[in-house]
Amino acid sequence: MRWIFFWCFIIGVVFKMIMIYFNQQQRQCVLSDEVKDIYDSTTYQKWQAYENETDKIAIIHDLVDIGIAIFYFFTPIFYQVSMFFSSSILINSLGMLLVFNGFEEIVEVIFDYYETFVIEEKYGMNTTTKKIFIKDFIISLLLDFGLFGLLFVFVHYVYRWFSYYGFIVIFVILGLIVGWIQKHPIFLMRLFNQFTPLPEGHLKDTIVALLNKHGLKLKGIYVMDASKRTKRANAFCSGQGKEKEICIDDNMLEMYSEEEIVAVFAHEQGHALLKHAERQRFLNALMGLILFLCFIFIFVHPSLYATFHIKQLNYYMVVAVLGWVLGPLMIVLDMMINHYSRLYEYQADAFAAKEGYGDALIDVLKKLTKDGLSNIQPHPIVVKMCYSHPTLSQRILAIKKYQETHQIK
Repeated sequence: MRWIFFWCFIIGVVFKMIMIYFNQQQRQCVLSDEVKDIYDSTTYQKWQAYENETDKIAIIHDLVDIGIAIFYFFTPIFYQVSMFFSSSILINSLGMLLVFNGFEEIVEVIFDYYETFVIEEKYGMNTTTKKIFIKDFIISLLLDFGLFGLLFVFVHYVYRWFSYYGFIVIFVILGLIVGWIQKHPIFLMRLFNQFTPLPEGHLKDTIVALLNKHGLKLKGIYVMDASKRTKRANAFCSGQGKEKEICIDDNMLEMYSEEEIVAVFAHEQGHALLKHAERQRFLNALMGLILFLCFIFIFVHPSLYATFHIKQLNYYMVVAVLGWVLGPLMIVLDMMINHYSRLYEYQADAFAAKEGYGDALIDVLKKLTKDGLSNIQPHPIVVKMCYSHPTLSQRILAIKKYQETHQIK
């Protein structure tokens, strides 16, 4: 059985490497007319060098993951660590979570450190201090272990109290929690960033007027201190129904014009009015149901991981096996969800164009790509398999076509 788990894991890792290879080949092609003006020759070479370095570290990361997997699968490490802890199902599961999750987090932070303070620093994208980096790591580690630990405790007692009927309770409660977090993303983001109200002024008035025009209510407009970590800029809109929260990176306020910022929120408003978040939540819930059914199957069949000499139910092993076998399945599920996500992006771009912000949106998309050293021309196969957004050239062509079809200047 462990060979099946191992090859499922390898499929997921090799898939990522193949996607990297496709993008490397695509970078040798001539840029399309829509995007060739974004980079001058110097910046274009800088972008290619940046992409090459990030690809190399990603491949090394994948190779390290394969090495760790070989160690996990072909040594008695799971059994040996399990023997250090109590025979209690819950204590044993939490102990293994602490050891293996802690080890994997340390491996991840080593790569994160290199990417942040070597690659991002070299190409002028990083503004993170080592103090902030360490703080983020500690918060992420505690959050990760805390959430999984609470999940183990919750599942343990609900299953003891309700037996197999407890799975219904678990699914409903987890669904409500995940749904609430998706509707209020700023809640968890406040652990890492500060959010301050956007000052009164013409920009705020313009955004509020755009929202009011289509019957949306404003819960708040916030500025996030993204500049303490990166020079990249972003903005997003969240909230349930017609009540929305808007968040703007302070980088965007400093580096982009008012018209460009409003164009971004016209795009986000298109998502809100067309109920893309609700549709995306339905797809995510469908995927969550599939994953939960896989979780139940592994949960009720401890014999699946008996090959590692773990004879009793172990919540950590259930999660670990789930992660290994989901590699091939997640490729298919992500491809399906990303297909609809790209359609939603086209529709939101069209809404912004209809509101008269098409040209400004094109300008800001180009600037975001250039300032973030984003992949300006990914391989078509990678886009279909992995991208939640269309490529920049695809979005520009679609916006121009919409403006031409509807005679918008």
